[in-house]
Amino acid sequence: MIPSIPGGYGVIYADPCWQFKDQNRNGSRGAGCKYQTMTLPQLMAVPVRQIAAPDSVLLMWHVPAMPAEALQLATAWGFTVRTMKAFTWVKMNKRFADNLRKSCRKSGTDIHGMDEADLLQLMFAATKMGLGHHTRGNTEDVLIAVRGRGLGRQSKSVRQLIFSPVREHSRKPDEARHRIEQLYGDVPRIELFARQSAPGWDSWGNESTKFDQEAA
Repeated sequence: MIPSIPGGYGVIYADPCWQFKDQNRNGSRGAGCKYQTMTLPQLMAVPVRQIAAPDSVLLMWHVPAMPAEALQLATAWGFTVRTMKAFTWVKMNKRFADNLRKSCRKSGTDIHGMDEADLLQLMFAATKMGLGHHTRGNTEDVLIAVRGRGLGRQSKSVRQLIFSPVREHSRKPDEARHRIEQLYGDVPRIELFARQSAPGWDSWGNESTKFDQEAA
């Protein structure tokens, strides 16, 4: 059962288990091969309205191929979308730092003597090459939606871009959670479709402690 508290949660952070339109099951790559997914009507039926405070914010991961569905889901949960790009995660290769060091040592490259074009090539090489129907994806976004008056921001220094290595399939960077804390301060908050627990957060999902051991 989804948790609830008196007065409701001020922050709802969600990573819905989207069921992709293409149902990619090539080998073991598709989301449905990694965890249980839900259709849009099933996601819309999750009782988020009942657990959200009258003035609250929703921060939700959405997939590039399904922007309309993300808008529908936020609306069904009782929120109005303010921006589709609260955070943008630039997905780095798992061992990007070690790989860059090895590459520089092997080629005898001195990073201090590189021009901007060469530095940009190094940065691109450090990002993960993902799938995609059009361009090859290597970012993922979090939208912000509000209910009522929403919440005032407690810090004006929280940045949009998150550079973080990929980990297990669909596991999001912990940095996003930390930035939400900075942005809205110490308010009641819950993570939906969570895959690990975190101090100061309630959580819900059928894999809500899956990565607790790795995070310890």
